[in-house]
Order: sequence, then C-alpha cells, then structure tokens
Amino acid sequence: MVPTPTVDPDFVPQEIENGAVPVDNADVLTVWINESPEVHDERLNRLAEDFVDKTGIGIDLVLVAPELLPEFIQTAVVSDTLPDIVLHPFEYSPGWVSDGILDASAATSAIERLGRDTFESTVLELIDLDNVGTIPAVPSDGWQQLVLYRTDWFSDADLEVPDSYEAILTAAEAFFVPDSIVSGIVLPTDSALISTQQAFEHIAASNGCELIEGTGEITILHPACLEALEFYRSLINQYSPIGVQTDIS
Repeated sequence: MVPTPTVDPDFVPQEIENGAVPVDNADVLTVWINESPEVHDERLNRLAEDFVDKTGIGIDLVLVAPELLPEFIQTAVVSDTLPDIVLHPFEYSPGWVSDGILDASAATSAIERLGRDTFESTVLELIDLDNVGTIPAVPSDGWQQLVLYRTDWFSDADLEVPDSYEAILTAAEAFFVPDSIVSGIVLPTDSALISTQQAFEHIAASNGCELIEGTGEITILHPACLEALEFYRSLINQYSPIGVQTDIS
C-alpha cells in the first residue's frame, strides 16, 4: 500500500514461555478483508488473534462487502486513511498500482523474502506487471469456478452431466419452476462484483472466447464471445431468480 502507519521495522517480538508475545508495545496493522458474512468474521478474527499471539503485532480487522471495496478504497485515498493490507481481487491490482494505492516494490520484496519458489510459478507469471518480475500484490489464494449440481435430481430427471452449454440450458429449463422458490440456475449478476466478471470469463473461455488477444485487441464481438454472452443472458433472463444475484446468493 502507499505509506501508512505500520509496524516499527526495529520492533522485535519478545519470546515468552508459550511462544506467544506481548502486544502492549506493538504497533497495529489495519487489514481490510473483502468479505462480509458473519461466519467469515468469526474465523478471520480467530486467525487475527493467533497472529497477534505469535507476533505481538496488533491487528485492526475490517470486513468490507466486496461490491463496496473500490468505493471504500477511493474514500480512503481522499482521507489518507488507506489500510496497511487489503485482500482484493487481482483485477484491481494493476490499476491500484498505477494510481499509487498499492506499492508494487513492497509486494515484490515480500515475494523475494518468502521465496518465489514458494508460490505457483504460473500465478507469478500471470500477475507480473512488466515481465521482469514486478509483482503488484502478494498472492494469497486461488480457486476454480465450479458448476455445482444435485446428482440425485439429475439422475431422477434422466439429465446429462452439465458439462456443455446445451446440457446446462436443458437442465436449467427442466428444473425451473416460475411459481416456486426453485430456480433452474443461480449465477452472479451484480455488475459491481468481480465474481460476476469471473463467472462470465470462465463460461466465455470454455467456448473459445479469449476476450483480449495477445496483441491487446479486444475481441468481445468475436462470434465465440457473442455466443457466450447470449448463453449467459439466456440463463439469467429465463431460468434464474428475479433480482440481482451476488456471489453468495
């Protein structure tokens, strides 16, 4: 992040009998997490408590709804109250580095100290800003977009595994009941959420849509991309719940 009050670099936690350290003289790190469910709050606070016990560094943990994170960051820029650490989607990283919100040199230094070999090499290649090893933010986790479905329902309805556009559409139509709480499929639709973009990207990529070519040319109007857009639109408009859907709907 841009300079903010952080831990004194000369501070050395004092070891005590159980391996924990006192926190009376420790500075406090402000950490923003782009999560808001209560169950996440409880677990993250337990992790923060463990960190404090082991390092003596205090943690001011703030949970922010994912769709509000960009707005909160911009407000913090204006008020000079940026957090020391912020968990965020990688999609924000290049722009935030360009705007001076993230400190790429600090992130790259952290990667070097931890050891590049402790990270998946393809991840570091993906987030490399300049192809010479400059990292905008330290990778923390990753995941795969999954299609979750009820195997018993599919078996009872004699439906194929939903591993193609056609199979997904067929299943969504079969299970959709307009006058009940049962929907054929649930996908994120909130335009403020990165998860909506990520879900569409996976659907588009599976259809051969690259969105952007290696030369930087935008190919959203390519037939494969248009077909993916129409597929996503059809699922949402015909077989999804009414209203805006989020990543935890």
